[in-house]
Amino acid sequence: MCGIAGVFDLTGERQIETRIIEKMLDIIRYRGPDDKRIYTNKNITMGFVRLSIMDIKSGSQPLTNENGQIVSACNGEIYNIDTVKHNLEQKGHIFKSSVDTEIIPHLYEEYGIDFVKDLNGQFAFSLWDNNLQQLYLARDHFGISPLYYTIINNWFIFASEIKSILQHPDVKPIINLEALDQIFSFPGLVSPQTMFHNIFSIAAGQVLTISRKLAKPKLVQYWDFNYQRCNESLNANYYIEGLEDHLKRAINYRLKSDVPIGFYLSGGLDSSLILGMAKTLSLEKLQTYSITFPDDNLICEKKYQRLMSDFCQSHHNEISFQKSDVIQKLRQVIYHAECPLKESFNTAAMSLAQNVNKTNIKVIIGGQGADELFAGYPSYKFDQMRKTASENISKNEQQTRLRLWGDKTYFYERSQSEFRDIKYSLYSNKIREQFDIIDCTNKPLINTLQLKNLSLLQKRSYLDFKLRLADHLLSDHGDKMLMSASVEGRYPFLDQDLVKFVKTIPDDLKLKDFNEKYILKIIAEKYIPKSIINREKFGFTAPGSPYILNQNIEYVNELLSYNTIKQQGYFDPTVVQKLKHKYMQPNYRINVPYETDLLMTVLTFGIFLTEFKLPTI
Repeated sequence: MCGIAGVFDLTGERQIETRIIEKMLDIIRYRGPDDKRIYTNKNITMGFVRLSIMDIKSGSQPLTNENGQIVSACNGEIYNIDTVKHNLEQKGHIFKSSVDTEIIPHLYEEYGIDFVKDLNGQFAFSLWDNNLQQLYLARDHFGISPLYYTIINNWFIFASEIKSILQHPDVKPIINLEALDQIFSFPGLVSPQTMFHNIFSIAAGQVLTISRKLAKPKLVQYWDFNYQRCNESLNANYYIEGLEDHLKRAINYRLKSDVPIGFYLSGGLDSSLILGMAKTLSLEKLQTYSITFPDDNLICEKKYQRLMSDFCQSHHNEISFQKSDVIQKLRQVIYHAECPLKESFNTAAMSLAQNVNKTNIKVIIGGQGADELFAGYPSYKFDQMRKTASENISKNEQQTRLRLWGDKTYFYERSQSEFRDIKYSLYSNKIREQFDIIDCTNKPLINTLQLKNLSLLQKRSYLDFKLRLADHLLSDHGDKMLMSASVEGRYPFLDQDLVKFVKTIPDDLKLKDFNEKYILKIIAEKYIPKSIINREKFGFTAPGSPYILNQNIEYVNELLSYNTIKQQGYFDPTVVQKLKHKYMQPNYRINVPYETDLLMTVLTFGIFLTEFKLPTI
């Protein structure tokens, strides 16, 4: 992947200063340390920093069609390039390189912006139509590649990361309190919200159109995670064989590269299955990377990581991560995540990516998406248990669920009406005065019609894709941690053709008698040791704020002090002090995921304020 940035003058009268684009690109240069290019045409400027993976010599961007009237800059990879490029060449299109993203301006020229729905890949691109004087931004189907924008003083400004947008002199960083409330309430941020007021995230599967003729940007959902009715009459073998074929094809797509590729190996089913299948598709000795926790045997999976590495005879790289590393890397992580976090495992993700970079690997393949597709989280089992149990739901909670999910009985994550009181007590008096405005549970986060008539498993899968995967696991935990170390992440389970097929698989082949990922385990019997297939689902939990508090770190103590909390004005300093006292009790543990580490969000929010020099209230 790479990094893009640009500025579009909506008045059509001003010159865009090159030095501004230079600053926007330089601050995200780690996304593309191999090259930097800028395209300028009157009132539009697009910049690109390159991490060279395909066609290293001649594949730099921005790229154009034959007459130069259509220009695109793309962060990402297009995997179905061979078929698409062949069809375009049959129609007379001429290509200057073999880089996959060159098909984008030609596809637009041939089919218009609707071409985006047929791409199989991971991408965030900008495309300028000089004839129409129109700019398009698009994010891939699942949200693997983030893309942000703002409009200020008739400047339309966009980039792969928010810190790039902040380099424009007209953009002043201001806290978005609704986004902070989202982080407390849900797995993470949900597009279009970001932690910065008036800076927005394009959602997964969206295209944005902007021109001087449009009063405001036009956003279109070109793809959504629509579940199809399953054909129950088909034999289970049809789905098993079909899924195996699709997964092999998806892995094979992601093995294409002009630079060496590595594999993340957690010791669990998903990454092990990908590695086992890749072993049958590649003639080369595979490079694997795992993180170990020598000072915590409860979360260390070294035994299974080594077992799988030995089974596939990979060249294995182990990265040792100490609990103390959490504290050392926390500020760096918040800077790159561009938001507060409610847990610390991004520190391990960043450390792993940095060590991948040290071995000169630019591409890593991982297992993201399998839990959301195949009912891998414990919550899918809890849904089945809850289905037969009676639940006493308050009227407030019923109304909240109806508003959020379109169903007054559906439970996702927590009872939000009860948690609302906890949030309210934690916020400062100034925020309490506007709490009804910033409370993110006061309006839907998703199109609730999409949940209508779905099974329990399908509902949770849809919501996990929307609220957990795209902006949290793929963006702040995936893309931003990897790209901070100049490493691209690829995810076979998030292949467009594979996901289309998985949506037709019956629920009982995903979760069978409380056995999660049932169909994956059947396929895995050919490719990985049984002890990995049969091991209990392992939920990784990183050290939380109780551990951090007890280390007596000066900057942590200062950020959580009564005076600092009061001076910043976002939280009630008395409540924060009470939480500190509670969390610092000997052997105190937060029961994750059933309890929320409130102080971790308060602490990382304090780091976020200082890293981005944000104002107090």
